[in-house]
Amino acid sequence: MDSDEMLQALRRHPLAMRTTFGHSLMLMYAFEPALLRPMLPPGVELDTYQAPDGGEYGFVAVGVVSAQHLRPTVLPAGWGGDFLLTGYRIVARFSRTRPVGPCAGSTFCAATRIGGRCRSAATC
Repeated sequence: MDSDEMLQALRRHPLAMRTTFGHSLMLMYAFEPALLRPMLPPGVELDTYQAPDGGEYGFVAVGVVSAQHLRPTVLPAGWGGDFLLTGYRIVARFSRTRPVGPCAGSTFCAATRIGGRCRSAATC
């Protein structure tokens, strides 16, 4: 199964899931744009900040959340597992010169690395 097939399988999860979210933490980190740009797919550009000192920065958001009793909805909570879920997003936007996807023209979208390849995922 290649990464495209895996992504489609994950989007079409056969079972509805249930959980209780516990604590969560979100952190935002600033990086030099040259470090982040290679991670973005074609048609997506890094959204940057120009600092007063002349420096330019791109941002990565990292989120961590505890999921308690995660399980298919048909099972009782006692059969569920407790997990620490993590994820990251590179703050980016679709290129104005080359709009693609369902959020063409939006100002905030994210790129996610899935299966070793970048995919764009709209968060707008």
